[in-house]
Amino acid sequence: MYMYKTLLIIVFCFFSLGSHAQENDTIDLTDPNVISKIKRYYDSTQEVINANYTPGVIKQNDSIYFSDEYLKLANNSLYRDSVFLKPYSFENVLEALADLELQKASWYLIDLYPKHKELVIKVLYSYSNLFQVDKIIVFSVYTYGFFDPEIAKIKNGTPEVIRPDLLEEKLNIAKEISTAINYYKSLNNQSKDSIKK
Repeated sequence: MYMYKTLLIIVFCFFSLGSHAQENDTIDLTDPNVISKIKRYYDSTQEVINANYTPGVIKQNDSIYFSDEYLKLANNSLYRDSVFLKPYSFENVLEALADLELQKASWYLIDLYPKHKELVIKVLYSYSNLFQVDKIIVFSVYTYGFFDPEIAKIKNGTPEVIRPDLLEEKLNIAKEISTAINYYKSLNNQSKDSIKK
């Protein structure tokens, strides 16, 4: 059932969102119609969305827990290879959003951020009223960062970080994006407050 629903979401989004394409055949990820469609799927697929609010690695007391996505990345090399196809593009982001894989979309946006800062912030800010993107973007590092082939090698399903500097860089980018989104949200709230007065 989940696979069928996911396929329907992807097909629907690609065909219906394509009608919002601009002249150069790009889709405006900040278009209110696109966001509205994502919101409707959000309401109907809350379980899928909840998975996006779970970091890949969770430490509670003396125990460590792993998310389903983390375990899938650890145990399925074909899936892992399909996730880490570089260079990433905004098409990858759209595909992940269409499948409500918000952490995956966030991971791609982290990679795109250095060259497309303004657009990445704009896209994530556009979704910040629907999702807690400030959390999801950081959680994505704790899910995907350990499996990125530039950062880690996988041995028997266990990631071995070989480039902690790159992992830290991705985390810093995620925190910078999160800070920017929260800043723009606070400005927006201030302007709403001043309008009410």
